[in-house]
Amino acid sequence: MLKVPIKFDYKGSRYAGVLSAASGSSGLYHLLINNYFQGQLFYSDHWQFYSNKNMFAGMAEFFGSYLIAWTDSNS
Repeated sequence: MLKVPIKFDYKGSRYAGVLSAASGSSGLYHLLINNYFQGQLFYSDHWQFYSNKNMFAGMAEFFGSYLIAWTDSNS
């Protein structure tokens, strides 16, 4: 299973975690910070990020671009 380490700043705080490919699903990733689920990222006609905690609003394109760049440089 693909696990992409990620670090980013959001609203004055620094976060570190992983974007983890969801098992049995193509193109769906879970954002885990400190091993806690924070939301899911997927691509339809654009990157979308959903969180039941309303965390990281507006970050879908950043997460998606980061995921693609990391995958390209680590393949």
